[in-house]
Amino acid sequence: MEAITGAKGGSQKQHTPVEQPDSAQSMARCRMLLALGEGEFAGGLDATRIFLDGTPLGNPDGTMNFENVSWDFRPGTQTQTPISTLYKRFPVTGIQTK
Repeated sequence: MEAITGAKGGSQKQHTPVEQPDSAQSMARCRMLLALGEGEFAGGLDATRIFLDGTPLGNPDGTMNFENVSWDFRPGTQTQTPISTLYKRFPVTGIQTK
C-alpha cells in the first residue's frame, strides 16, 4: 500500500494565526440548583455574596449588576418551604440552524 503524504497547497508564505477579541453577545439562559452544606446555615445570603465570573450579583447599595437574575436561599431547616421557581416551565425558542 502506498503511503499518503500531504503537501502544503496555495501560497508558500506561512500564515500566523490571530486570535480575535471576544465580542460575541450571548442571550444564554441557565437554571441551576446549587446545594451546599449539611444542616442549618448560620446567617443569611444576599446578592453581594453570589458571584458570576467574579462579579457579585448585587451591590451593597441594593443595585444589581445583572438583569433578569433571580435567586432563592433556604437555610437548611426542616420547616423550610420548597424552591417554587425550580419547577417553573420556561419557553424554549428554537433557532434556525443549517
